[in-house]
Amino acid sequence: MFLDAIHRRVIDDPDGIAVRTQTRAISNAALWDEMTSLAAWLLRQGLVPGDVVGISIKDEHKHLLASLAAMLAGVPQIALPTHDPSEARTEIARRLRIAAVLAEGPDNSLKGFTTLAPDFEYRATTDDPGWDFSARPAGDVCLYAASSGTTGKAKIIPLTGAQLLHQSLTAHRLPERAVLYRPASIEFNNSKRHRLYSLASGGTNILLQAAPTDVAEICRRFGVTQLLVSVAQAKRLLDLKESDARLPEQTEIQLRGSPVDDEMRKAITTHITRRLVVGYGATEFGSIASALPEDHAGHPSTVGWPHRGVEMEIVDDDDRRIATGRIGRVRVHGAGMATHYYDDEQATASAFRGGWFYPGDVGHLGSGGDLRFDGRADDMMVLSSINIFPAEIERVAETLHGVKECAAFSIKSAGFGDIPLLAVVNDGSTTANEVLAEARNALGLRAPRRVFFVGSLPRNAEGKVVRSELRRLFEQRNGSRAVA
Repeated sequence: MFLDAIHRRVIDDPDGIAVRTQTRAISNAALWDEMTSLAAWLLRQGLVPGDVVGISIKDEHKHLLASLAAMLAGVPQIALPTHDPSEARTEIARRLRIAAVLAEGPDNSLKGFTTLAPDFEYRATTDDPGWDFSARPAGDVCLYAASSGTTGKAKIIPLTGAQLLHQSLTAHRLPERAVLYRPASIEFNNSKRHRLYSLASGGTNILLQAAPTDVAEICRRFGVTQLLVSVAQAKRLLDLKESDARLPEQTEIQLRGSPVDDEMRKAITTHITRRLVVGYGATEFGSIASALPEDHAGHPSTVGWPHRGVEMEIVDDDDRRIATGRIGRVRVHGAGMATHYYDDEQATASAFRGGWFYPGDVGHLGSGGDLRFDGRADDMMVLSSINIFPAEIERVAETLHGVKECAAFSIKSAGFGDIPLLAVVNDGSTTANEVLAEARNALGLRAPRRVFFVGSLPRNAEGKVVRSELRRLFEQRNGSRAVA
């Protein structure tokens, strides 16, 4: 299971560095001592294996330590991020019936739940409660991950130690002694799992409290070999002077979570690093596919080829495999995937069927078996019986004169169904009508019916465009009338 992998590195390389902070280099052996002591402390507080705890700790190292200690004590956990509203954190805590919230101060406590302030200075003694983590069944849940809940009730994904380990083995092709840095907070599910993957793979985590503006300098200072950023963070890097954005030769940049168009790939490989990896994955599964540096020139729109051990298919609405090049629903199968959502039978029945996981995405296969991402199934527009995906419009619009960024979305019409619209961040060299005319020439009936300019695209914490916010903004400017 997952902890076995971490324990092996303690046995094989006790002096190897597991974590670096601004002021400390923490060895594998030292990290293990800290986590076993904190696990003993947790058990001394009356927690028992099987209890669920929430973790509301902003500090990177302390949060990671609390997470590892909970695993060792057999106490499943879920992140209750300090930046989330109290109401959202309380709802998750109630659904999971958590036994306690691990928090550093009263500001992050939850009404009606026990708060424990972890003693990170505690050191285990011979009379502390004992445990045998190797004897714990691999099928036991060790971590719950919650979705953002932007489309309604948050999904809670149970992950076992065995599933987490399988995800770490396919995650990022981590070589031995890789040095990982991810500017996003550890309180985000993906950020935490990437840090755990790194530990299980023998890598070093760079844990800094804030996301610094000078990422390249961090990479040089700590010898980072893998920098994981969102598309939005990569765009901010590109806004810097090239001398400030250029990464050291040994640093590979990995982009995940949002589509990466050809223009951006070229900008990154020209101004930041030639070592660009674009990936595709899901919390319920881990990493599914990757496009490596040598792939972008010949396959500019690909999100990559499935990892070893990952089976991927494109199917129609009746779950029949469809031909290469045709757009359909993506489904995947592999050892690291979750099997259900906690307390949500409807969502489980929709996403987990017949041994497959359906991430809710649509795409098509390239001639070489790679995946081309065409958007979310929920984002599909139906205009007078014509199925239109936002990615179809965006791929064309991104190539048009004056368009820096764009996002397609729709509003409802009683007579026509979904009316496609396009929000554009422009560079000042074109007009909305000019963009619209070019889009109509290229897309015909699939073109947006209106183009409007915005200063920036609204994004969530993971860097994904929030189309509902664009819809609200458009209706605020133009009213809710249909667009002919």
